[in-house]
Amino acid sequence: MGASISAAHGISKANKELSKKTVAVIGDSTFLHSGVTGLINAVYNQSGITLLILDKRENVIVISANLIKSSGGINYVYVFKDNQKVQVNV
Repeated sequence: MGASISAAHGISKANKELSKKTVAVIGDSTFLHSGVTGLINAVYNQSGITLLILDKRENVIVISANLIKSSGGINYVYVFKDNQKVQVNV
């Protein structure tokens, strides 16, 4: 459960052609339970994956690891929801 982010990260690192084309899909509960560590790892290692978090209550939240910038460690990620950028502390 929750391995899609880590698997997508591994695929993107193993095959540079697929780096920007790899998509991971995960549910909101699973993301909070076990997906955050995979996302932190993908961001830290500058993965080119796109992550779709399916929210059963509202619209789809999209996080792109390409859009996450941090200096001196990962403190936050940007979540795009309903065309609005929201900063989420990690």
